[in-house]
Amino acid sequence: MSRKTIEKQYPQIYAARILRGLTVSISDFSHLDPKWIDVTNWLYQKQHLGTDILNAHFNAWLPKNVKSEHVQWYFSELRKIDPLSDDLQIDVPLYRNQFKSIFDAFQDETYPDDIVKGIIDAQSLVVAYGQPGIGKSMLLLDMALDVASGRNWLGDADVDAGFLTKRGCVLWLDQDSGSEVIKERVRAFCRQKGIDPTDQSVNFKYLAFPDPAIDLTRYIEDLAESLEDLNPVLVVYDNLISFSAAAEENTDSVSKAFIALRKINERVGCASLVIHHPSKDKFGGQNGGLRGHSSILGAVDAVYKITESGDIRHIKQEKARRRPVDDIAAQWSFTQDTDGFLQTAKFEMQDAAKVEQQSQQQKQREEKLREAEKQKRYAEERCWFLDVISKHSPNGIGLKELQSTFSAAGMKSWQPTKERSISALLDAGLILKTPEPRKYKFYINPNPPAEEMP
Repeated sequence: MSRKTIEKQYPQIYAARILRGLTVSISDFSHLDPKWIDVTNWLYQKQHLGTDILNAHFNAWLPKNVKSEHVQWYFSELRKIDPLSDDLQIDVPLYRNQFKSIFDAFQDETYPDDIVKGIIDAQSLVVAYGQPGIGKSMLLLDMALDVASGRNWLGDADVDAGFLTKRGCVLWLDQDSGSEVIKERVRAFCRQKGIDPTDQSVNFKYLAFPDPAIDLTRYIEDLAESLEDLNPVLVVYDNLISFSAAAEENTDSVSKAFIALRKINERVGCASLVIHHPSKDKFGGQNGGLRGHSSILGAVDAVYKITESGDIRHIKQEKARRRPVDDIAAQWSFTQDTDGFLQTAKFEMQDAAKVEQQSQQQKQREEKLREAEKQKRYAEERCWFLDVISKHSPNGIGLKELQSTFSAAGMKSWQPTKERSISALLDAGLILKTPEPRKYKFYINPNPPAEEMP
């Protein structure tokens, strides 16, 4: 490599690299005047930096195709560079000084307190999802206000009940319900909890439909700076679809939203709770699993599914990165004014095992009632057919005429009804069918069996 090539391509870049390497290794420059000549003179002094160490730094930073005889020339180039110049481009390995060692991992073995004990870890990324309209946002708003006020979530007045919270600032970001709905809900919960709206120690803030809208599929510097300034312990996003509008939710592009949230959590030191919806089940309902691409499940620390049965809301953990959580049951109650607006709102902890047992018993009772109703309807169908056929005996009634009579009576679902009722009457021997293979007729059996009709 010619000196001309080196002079053209390398001097400023590698001289600056050397300086960057030395400044990383040497911690105290406070006694030097921040001028280039002072720094280079100081580096030349053997009492501050031995020759062997200097050569080691040079060898570490120079490319392999640069010969050792050029080292002294590179060092002389340091005197020609103004380190304060905007034109100086320091070409250093981007991630060189970002790596941590095993020693670093053992420097602080303490763990921050959970935001909600056992449910939301510090700086974690959590998704809670459930059907639209079941009150999942209400349930999580109840949790958010308890964190902001330092109350046990679902603990009511009993300090030993519910889930311990870490008191701190909670931010509620909404691109779903709107400010009027949020205000009504916040007022209702605060009345029930006895939170004084003038109490500045309850640090809860909400933002509905921010302008411009937030899209988490892009890392938004302005959002990170705003959150960092407010220093929250928990940020709630309602809901995922509205905060990742640029992504196709059934592709892995939605994972960009969670990468952004991870960066925000790391920078701000907060936990993020994202509200989401379920996928449709095989019947077209909203009872499926977590909606969207499978990358969502892999990107988060915990997933909770919220369901309802009457006034009970069930919370079931579907993923846990640290520890499992037992099923949670909370009873929803509220009061309204004469115009239908919420006055108070409350969720109260219930025994989840007992609630589940009661729920199963209720399902069994409902199933028995449905089965009894179905059998009653089938019996009425058979009686109707028996009555119509008896009116046409002994000559009998053909299948087409029977179907016309069936339709004229306003009855529906001819095919399954015919199979179910006529087959049952034939099997019971209460009616007979003429032997003609095509134009057969039904008539009453003049000698029915003694058994009762099924």
